[in-house]
Amino acid sequence: MVTEKSSHEERLQQLKAFDQSKAGVKGVVDAGITNVPPISSVQIKIPQPPATIRYLVFLEFQLWISLTSVRR
Repeated sequence: MVTEKSSHEERLQQLKAFDQSKAGVKGVVDAGITNVPPISSVQIKIPQPPATIRYLVFLEFQLWISLTSVRR
């Protein structure tokens, strides 16, 4: 089982090895790499807004629909 900590440590080791190689982006391109290496991508976890905020957005949308239908 791969834990988040071990994958983080592995990524740090890969980044350190890449940095020490002094190849840089030009070296990667010159090597013919066509895909973005995994060490270059970061997964960002975007938290869901609380239910109260989602409900307020829903109410605001309902109000907007009501007001636009009154104007017609």
